[in-house]
Order: sequence, then C-alpha cells, then structure tokens
Amino acid sequence: MTKFEKSYAKELLEIAEQDLDSARVLASHWKRGRIENIFFLAQQSVEKALKAYLCHHHGEFPLVHDIGVLLGKLDELPPRGYELVTFSQFAGIRRYETGKAQLAKEDIDVAILAAQEVADWVRTRIEAKPGSRRKD
Repeated sequence: MTKFEKSYAKELLEIAEQDLDSARVLASHWKRGRIENIFFLAQQSVEKALKAYLCHHHGEFPLVHDIGVLLGKLDELPPRGYELVTFSQFAGIRRYETGKAQLAKEDIDVAILAAQEVADWVRTRIEAKPGSRRKD
C-alpha cells in the first residue's frame, strides 16, 4: 500500500464531495447521456471518501477501485456497510456498457444518498478533535 500524509485525507474528501456534486448535476438530467456515469461518479465519491478515512486513520490505502477491499480495511463500517460493494461494478465493467443494468431514477436517488451518507460519516471521523467521543 502507498503511504500518504494525514493531511491528504481532507483533500481526498473534498474531491469525493466534488464527484458527488458532479453526480447530482448529471442526475438532474438523467434522461440525457449515459445514466451509468451518474453511478460511476457516486462510486468515485464513495471510493475517495473511504480512502480519506484510511489515509487519516492509517496513513495508507490500497490503490484499488473495489469498495469491498476498502471496506475490509476500515476499523468500522460506514452507513449501508457492505451494501456499498454494489458501487464497484460502475468503476469496472459498467464503464464499458450501456443499458445492461436496469437503472431507474429511484436507483439514482439511492446512490446519491448513499454516497452523501458515506461522505458525512467520513467527515465526522476525520474532523473529530483528539480525545473527543463520536456519537454514532
């Protein structure tokens, strides 16, 4: 695994939130373009947020796109836990397919909400003051 400065965690989380903002923009026009791109950006947001957590807490993370691998390295699971693994397909095979997965507006809403929950969860864990206790 590659080592990173702890301060990089906040930058990674900001990038994750920007990916999520991009997903929201595409979602507002979901009938145009490739719907899979919305899910790809949501996946990227989750991936980068989890890497921000790992960077902050461990100073390293694997350079992979597999959400399951990242979840396996965490000290605790974020909201939706291993359900988040379903995002991994959008960083892989779904990047090269259109229309194979049956995706609807409701799926977009769930993906964006899940990515927001992960980003919020990570933010509370990397911004907590030393010695303070988190509320779960």
